[in-house]
Amino acid sequence: MKEKRGIILFGAGQIGKNALRYFGPEKVSYFADNREALAGTSVDGVPVISFARLKEIHGEYQIVLSMDVGAALVVSAQLEDAGISGYDTFFRILNGGAEDTPVKPGSR
Repeated sequence: MKEKRGIILFGAGQIGKNALRYFGPEKVSYFADNREALAGTSVDGVPVISFARLKEIHGEYQIVLSMDVGAALVVSAQLEDAGISGYDTFFRILNGGAEDTPVKPGSR
């Protein structure tokens, strides 16, 4: 299996910023966000990419959903519909990968 280049945090809001602090900027390559106006900008020094760009490069990175649980359910469906699986959620990681977290990576 090919080594992943880094992390893409899907969600550039406050939870995304918290996730950036948790992982450290040296491990986070990009934010991805559905708000098209953010694409091409940066958040806390990290470039923001569009969902279209995420679809092009997702296989090279670990994707972590960094948003509230309700939004993560919607985005997980969006990822699955685009054929993207194997992602995780920031809340699941914070909970030590507990199986009872609401959104399981790569499944809906």
